[in-house]
Amino acid sequence: MALLPDWLASASLRDGRLVRWLPDWEIKTSQESGAVWFVYPPKRIVSSKVRCFIDFIAERVVDPPVWQQ
Repeated sequence: MALLPDWLASASLRDGRLVRWLPDWEIKTSQESGAVWFVYPPKRIVSSKVRCFIDFIAERVVDPPVWQQ
C-alpha cells in the first residue's frame, strides 16, 4: 500500500498496473492542492525573463490537471 500523488500514479492506474485500494477515500494535502506558487523578490517591475516563465507555466497549469484528463 502506498500514498502517491495523482501525477505520479495516474498512468499506472489507467494501465491497470496499480489498483486503487480505497476508492472512496481521498486525501488532500491542502485546500490549494495542486496550486502553483511563484515566489520572487518584491519589485514593482518584474524582469521579462521572470514574466515569460510565469506566463509559460500559467498556460500549462489547467484545471483539472493534465494527468486527470
